[in-house]
Amino acid sequence: MCEEGTAKKEPPDWIFDNIAEASKKARRIYTIYVSLRAYCGITVVSTTDLQLVLNLPARLPIINIEVSLEGFYLIAPILCILTFVYLQLYLHRIKGLITQLKTTYDFREHRRTYP
Repeated sequence: MCEEGTAKKEPPDWIFDNIAEASKKARRIYTIYVSLRAYCGITVVSTTDLQLVLNLPARLPIINIEVSLEGFYLIAPILCILTFVYLQLYLHRIKGLITQLKTTYDFREHRRTYP
């Protein structure tokens, strides 16, 4: 923390590099999360009522393999939740880096951290 009478230092480039790298990783995780949800949605929509009633296996689109519906409906939401939590951890990290930048250093170029 900085006292009233002391001046803040100029921000180093490593903090901007860390923010940029964390943002890139968060973007990749977000893309994976949205793709996973879309894939699960396609699988659910392609499941017929007969498959649900008779507990027949579901054929996953694109990779074209059969899995049990019970296993799919158990594992898919867990994967989505874990991916979402992982995304939130990265977003929290980015927020912490930006807060550190604003409180520790003399930061006047607000456009430099724009996503």
